[in-house]
Amino acid sequence: MKRKKILLALVLFVLGLIGMASILTVDIPMPQEVLDTLGDKFSPFQIKLLTLINPIVLLILAITIGTLLYQSAGLRVPFVERLVGLSSQHNSRTVIFSGIVGGLIAGACISIIAIVFKSITPHEFSELGKSYQPTLAARFLYAGIVEELFMRFGLMT
Repeated sequence: MKRKKILLALVLFVLGLIGMASILTVDIPMPQEVLDTLGDKFSPFQIKLLTLINPIVLLILAITIGTLLYQSAGLRVPFVERLVGLSSQHNSRTVIFSGIVGGLIAGACISIIAIVFKSITPHEFSELGKSYQPTLAARFLYAGIVEELFMRFGLMT
């Protein structure tokens, strides 16, 4: 059982690293102060790599704590549990249906909240939104995998 939990943590960590690597496909706007300070010492790609240090440390903490506590918190990762042999049964249709319905409800709520608060959002946020355009890979992999790991294994446990 302990070996399977370690394998679960490794699989989740690799998935998290894949999600984090997707950030390397995004052109991150840097303030001029950052470029002035780091520009002569590091290339733009190296600066992107440096920005991944903090999320990787958080990912390690979230997965370590989450792997130890997720079952006692009533959480599951059915597909990965089945892959590593921690669980032999789950209803794939129910899991996929629940994920799609939950995602649609969450997306609708986020859209409604964005519309409601648009009038009081600072102008700088709007400008940042125009200059920062994540790639499709970053939207799906980082937001879909890494943020899920942070929430489920970090915050919720």
